[in-house]
Amino acid sequence: MQQNQNKMLKLIRILIAAGLIASLSCVKEFPTTPVWLSQDIMELSPGSETGAFRLRLTDFPLNNAQITKVLVSVLKIEIEGPNGTVLIKEYAAPGKQYDLLQLQNGKTDDLGIIFLPPGQYNRIVLSLHEDHVIQADNGSGPAWYNLKIPSGEQRGIRINHNFEIRQSGLSDITLDFDAQKSVKYAPGQGYILRPVITVKNDQTRSGAVGTISANRGGELAIEGEIRLTIPPNALDRSYRVSITPLGDSPWKLKEPGMMLGAAYEIGPHGVLLSRPGTLELPYSKTEALAAGVNPADLKIIAYDPDAKQWIALPSVVDESADIIRADINRLTIVSVGIPEDD
Repeated sequence: MQQNQNKMLKLIRILIAAGLIASLSCVKEFPTTPVWLSQDIMELSPGSETGAFRLRLTDFPLNNAQITKVLVSVLKIEIEGPNGTVLIKEYAAPGKQYDLLQLQNGKTDDLGIIFLPPGQYNRIVLSLHEDHVIQADNGSGPAWYNLKIPSGEQRGIRINHNFEIRQSGLSDITLDFDAQKSVKYAPGQGYILRPVITVKNDQTRSGAVGTISANRGGELAIEGEIRLTIPPNALDRSYRVSITPLGDSPWKLKEPGMMLGAAYEIGPHGVLLSRPGTLELPYSKTEALAAGVNPADLKIIAYDPDAKQWIALPSVVDESADIIRADINRLTIVSVGIPEDD
């Protein structure tokens, strides 16, 4: 509790120093932040000339009651395309650990989102650590055992799959790390991991892109999803503005402060508006009520990359149209959220 209070005091001091307190409504500490996966790619992303690539991990159900945990460690994720190999994420040794048995029955874990040049890509490469662990009950209670990739076998798992990155679109791919086929027990050797990974789901969604004039302003929308209106003389120059759907928010939380619905990247990321633009997002009454929230309390939330915080914008809920409206002063990631209690 004391640590959280210290964090909030530090944030308030930063905001005061930046002169932001007067312009922001209810700064809320949403516990997770966007996953910018590679600093090398940040110069490309996000923007109107890129598309979003989202990678998830899941597991086919394991039919073995003796095994209760399968922890595998990922060192690096890459994709291959027209311009060679692109590094998506590299973890410090011993890598990031995933419990495959927590990713069954439709559950997924986000490996991350990255913005890439449009084009055709043909392979995903997962580099695994050589040492992993497994928890199993062989009759004397649960115990931990080493889970090794046999010596000499390839740890860079190449998954051949053709997919397209569309300009201002989202390519959403789910990898199935099949523990049932990957984990074997060999007498005298113990548990062995021979990874079997396939593409389970591949969805591509289109976004929107258009030029908005500095003098005249303009509007950009994905019909039925999101609408942005920028007034005249709000931009310092004309921009190619893009709206990229990020699917169900990868930062969705099942607690107060959570997000409801999809997230969208409005780019070029970080461009400031000298006059507020208007943003409209739909919301689901059913989802709000299921979360125990009055739809009238919903807000549009926007990510502030400087403060590394989600900001609850002053919002108007139009319950007759199931739409939330808010003024926006920056092009960034937006979603519908439930702000934490003041």
